[in-house]
Amino acid sequence: MKVFQGADIPVLNAPVVTIGFFDGVHLGHCSIIAQLIETARLKGTDHLLITMWPHPTTLVRKKNDDSFLLSTLDEKLLLIEKLGVENVLVLSFDKETADYNADEFIAKILVEKLKVTTLLMGFNNTFGKGGKPVTAIAKIAEAYNIEFIVAHEYQSTVPISSSTIREKLSKGNIPEANNILGYQYSFEGIVVSGYKIGRTLGFKTANVKPCFDEKILPGNGVYAVEIIVDSTNYYGVMNIGYRPTFDGKERSIEVHIFDFESDIYGDIITIRLHKKLRNEIRFNDASALIAQLNRDKRIAAKYFAHQMQ
Repeated sequence: MKVFQGADIPVLNAPVVTIGFFDGVHLGHCSIIAQLIETARLKGTDHLLITMWPHPTTLVRKKNDDSFLLSTLDEKLLLIEKLGVENVLVLSFDKETADYNADEFIAKILVEKLKVTTLLMGFNNTFGKGGKPVTAIAKIAEAYNIEFIVAHEYQSTVPISSSTIREKLSKGNIPEANNILGYQYSFEGIVVSGYKIGRTLGFKTANVKPCFDEKILPGNGVYAVEIIVDSTNYYGVMNIGYRPTFDGKERSIEVHIFDFESDIYGDIITIRLHKKLRNEIRFNDASALIAQLNRDKRIAAKYFAHQMQ
């Protein structure tokens, strides 16, 4: 897959183009991308996916509210590549780009720079300053002699959108979020020195600091997770929250990896979310916490054993 960024503008044969942020590259996005590739194949032309970075809302969101995205740029590009996309243009989303209305964007980017012949967009997609709907975009595109195609809606019994996935993750509805994504939601983190409370409880944990502040994390609680360490997959449980039993003041992530004793301080690991087991609870004493941690471990182990059948 060829990725064009900045001033690097692709020279393509009468390209069919789709535009969107494609955060998470969920099943709805996959459907649009499949239609993009097939339309270009039928026309015998090139196809191009246009996306942006950073997310448009970063111009208005507060700095302390950065955990919003489902995928980093690298993750997004990897997911797009797996779908068979051959050309991607990553536009830098800055104030200048944000000020383009739909007409200016089509004229200056699609017509002048890319020589686009066909524009394919999702039925509920918008772009340009003020967020023009597809009905308005269609009229503008046709005025520039660009064929406009509304992509078929992905059929599902639940709403398919990045915002729906974010809501599911924040509420701990991991299976529902994963079903919309089409894969297990994950994030990378570096193993750092923690409070070492797990050691004193006989329940060794890895303290994890997320590598990307912009990635959304699930709501507080205990989760059954898959952990990838040095390309090897393990299972375990993750607690995310404030450690109420020990009067924690800062949100932390602790992962207990089943049957694992290696020293991984400083390593970057990947955590895939499978299922929320329970909410975070304050226990009266350490023994009650230990008993619950062992129950969590048994429940998670049983869950993964069932998944592998």
